Amino acid sequence: GVVHIVWHDNSGGEWEIHHAALRNGAWDGPRNLSNAPAAVDCYAHVAAGPGGAAHVVWHDYHRLFYARVAANGATSPVAVGGGKAKDNAVCVDVSGAVHAVWQDRSPGSWNVFYASGRVGSGPR
Repeated sequence: GVVHIVWHDNSGGEWEIHHAALRNGAWDGPRNLSNAPAAVDCYAHVAAGPGGAAHVVWHDYHRLFYARVAANGATSPVAVGGGKAKDNAVCVDVSGAVHAVWQDRSPGSWNVFYASGRVGSGPR
């Protein structure tokens, strides 16, 4: 199997989301997933999917982002929710569907939002 870790880090002067994976006894990474200058990317969560891919969600206090990480690279971040997103989580079910939940205040009051998608496409 593959062990995935994600974290937010400002060692380069910008808060970014990083990923590393333990594959076959060796660590690869860290890899910057967010790479968004002037944004405070934080609170990353990860779920492992079929084939050892990682599904990662995080927010920048405005939008929720998703990226998929596999042995051959990572997808560019996709904004899933927008407004005032926070308190996010992600999971992958037994059928391989990716599910994300988060709080958002953009409609005017705090609500819980949900998005789902197939592995490879991620939540929408």
